[in-house]
Formats: sequence, structure tokens, C-alpha cells
Amino acid sequence: MNTLQGLNLSDVASQTLDHLGNYTPMFEMFARNFADSTRQHGEKVVTRVPAAMTAQDLSSGYTAGNLSSSAVEIELNMLKGFSCALSDYQVSQAKSADFVFNIFTAPAIEATITAFASDLLGLINPTSFTQSISVSSSDIDTDHLADAQKMLSDAKAPRSLRSIMLTPEYAATLSKDSAFYADHYGDRQPLLDGELGIMHGLNVVEYQDIPTTNNLRGFACHPSALCIAARHVAEPTTAPHVDVLQAVHSCGLPLQFRKFYNPTQGKTYLTVSILYGVSVGNSTCGIRITT
Repeated sequence: MNTLQGLNLSDVASQTLDHLGNYTPMFEMFARNFADSTRQHGEKVVTRVPAAMTAQDLSSGYTAGNLSSSAVEIELNMLKGFSCALSDYQVSQAKSADFVFNIFTAPAIEATITAFASDLLGLINPTSFTQSISVSSSDIDTDHLADAQKMLSDAKAPRSLRSIMLTPEYAATLSKDSAFYADHYGDRQPLLDGELGIMHGLNVVEYQDIPTTNNLRGFACHPSALCIAARHVAEPTTAPHVDVLQAVHSCGLPLQFRKFYNPTQGKTYLTVSILYGVSVGNSTCGIRITT
């Protein structure tokens, strides 16, 4: 039986998670549920978003106020990943299967996570998120971040963990704003490595694959605006000669790697997969940045 010579499943997972590290800031912008209970069972995850509350005058007694919340259901209905295979002939020619990772694995992971992000960001539309700031890529500056911050505050979004995601064109213009590196309150990170950091209470995240439908170029939000739930794919229980590794990225993204040999086909397979769902959460806590 041929094996994936020189290719250790743990090494593949480790290097893959390093590659996924490029996506960590984007995923951390949104509410995530990767708890053990989510990973174990159930077709969907249900959470609740409380409505804004106001203080009461209690001097005349403790008359109960009204409580309301809206349910957010996240159906785990998306199973995506990639699968690649090498024939015995290909492995024999290559002498090593390292090239599978070096040439094919990273682009395949890129495609998988881009598809994941596309499903998530595809929820950002004028119907779900009515508030927007319209500005061209050449005109955006820190004043627009201050405007977004105010709009989130007016919507009673929690002040913690607010972020703004922008396309590279918008982020590049913003990085030239002197407010990001002024000596009296900024730092040199935008000039040294392009990290914009936090401005006006918003953590600035650059992401190159924001869908441009409805002229979308960015999104300012609190994590509750969009919700993600994910689970490890079930492990095979009866299949022989299958190596399975459950890996968890630092942001909680549960991935499953498999390596197995099909003697009938004469092929060695390497796969990675994830089961997940996405949903709009608190729609008042998100602001579209459009052109």
C-alpha cells in the first residue's frame, strides 16, 4: 500500500491553521458559537438578542417593565471543504507527497474559507442592514469612522468589540490619514506593517473578498450583527485505514482533516471539511460602507 510519504497529517493541520490565521481578524468581528454542545448534536443553534431597555422611575413602586428579545436561529446546513487525491502512479513519480501541500493545499484552503466568508458576508444587504455610509475609496478618512461609531452608539450597540471591515482600496486610503500615525496619539504600525489598529473605538480590519453586491465596500459592526455556528464533521466509525484529526483554530473554527487510502482506486486522499451555519443577528448593530 502506498502512503503519503513525507506528509504528516498533524503537520498539514498545523500549517493549515497558520494559513487560516490570516482570516482571524475577520472572523473575530462576529458572534461565534463553537461550544462543545454545538459540536455534538442538533440541526441548528438558537440564541437570543435582547431588545434595548430603558430605565424607569421606581420612586412610586417597582412596576415591572416589558422585556423582549428576538430569537436568532443558525441552521448548520453548510458542509464545505476540499478533497485531493494522489494515485499510486503519481506518488511513485513524485517520490514524496509534500508537493500536495506546497502546491495545492494552501489554495484549496483559501477557496474553502473564502466560500465560508462569502456565505457570511452575503448576509450584508440593504434589507437586513438599513443604515449605511456612502463614501468613495479616495475620500474615506477617520471622520467616517467617527460617524460609524456614533451610528452604532445611537443604535445602542455595546461599545466593546466594535470593528470595521474594509476592502484593500478603502483601507489603503485610510492608512494615509495622518491620524493613524501622528506622534502625539498614534503609532508607527500603519507605516511599518500596514496594521491600522483601533481608531474612534473601531478595530480596522482589511479583507480582500468583501462581496461588492449593492456597492458594498465595508461593514462597521458589533459582533452581534452577524452570527456563526460551526461543528466538527462526524468522524467515520467503521471505515478502515482512516486517519482523522480534529483541529481547532485560535478563533474556534473547527476543522476536520482526513487521510485515507482507497485500494480499489489506488489513490491516497487528503481532505479538510467544516460544517457551519450563518445568520443575521442584531441588524441594528451593523452599518454598511458603500460606494
